[in-house]
Amino acid sequence: MIRVAKETSKYLICYCDHHNDVNTPNLVINKVAIGDKPKGYAHCFGCNWTGSYATELAGFESAEPVEHENVDFAVLTAKYEHNYDLQSKDRFLKPFVVSVATLKDYHIGWDGSAFTFPMYDPYDICGIHRRFTDGFKCCVDGSNLGLFLPCMPILDMTVYITEGLSDACVLRDCGFYAVGKPSAYVGDDLFIDYIKYTTLSNTRFVCVGDDYNKPFNHSIGKQAANALALRLIELGYDATVPHISQSLGIKDIRQLAMRFGNEALTKIMIEA
Repeated sequence: MIRVAKETSKYLICYCDHHNDVNTPNLVINKVAIGDKPKGYAHCFGCNWTGSYATELAGFESAEPVEHENVDFAVLTAKYEHNYDLQSKDRFLKPFVVSVATLKDYHIGWDGSAFTFPMYDPYDICGIHRRFTDGFKCCVDGSNLGLFLPCMPILDMTVYITEGLSDACVLRDCGFYAVGKPSAYVGDDLFIDYIKYTTLSNTRFVCVGDDYNKPFNHSIGKQAANALALRLIELGYDATVPHISQSLGIKDIRQLAMRFGNEALTKIMIEA
């Protein structure tokens, strides 16, 4: 049985039964067809399981409250950051393709088994994202999905919104202020709350997607970025999306930086 933690017009956000997803809803299920993903398409951002629940949608039940010990994620974040400094895990950082200084901007830590990054709701730390050296990702039990925010001060500037932590780190490495969402369509409401909470003014927003090697109607990442930009414009903000040609064969920002270098990426983002 899948327990639904949150329901939106397009998605069910559930507790995944394909891994030990007791307290953290990591499974996202399409209630309707979106792009090339049909109704019932499901992906877990905790264990990376992908499949379909098309026939089970009618049987989904509302989520029951899950009792768990209260976790102080701010305390855990500080503890893991201290552990990282002690353990000198820099030799494992190659998959991030960014500098240690950038990772520290996002409060990188080490919990003994995985790198850790805090997520914000946006008022406080609401959870901790774990990334293992083999690429596996999950969250600390009790976490809620939130935004990945750099520790640099917020000024009136261009703010880049990316799909995930990695692309945010790559852009930050180029000197941009970048906020990472948990996934393509998860985190839009949090981001809008964030910009209202921080009372940003005279700020331009660039919504960065994914799947740039696919046509628009087959790219969830590009569709999600475009939808967020339109929503921000409707709210009175200056927002746009970058133009990255499909012919480049680039899936995401990290691939672009790896193939063409940070200078090329910086030029594309400035011209967005």
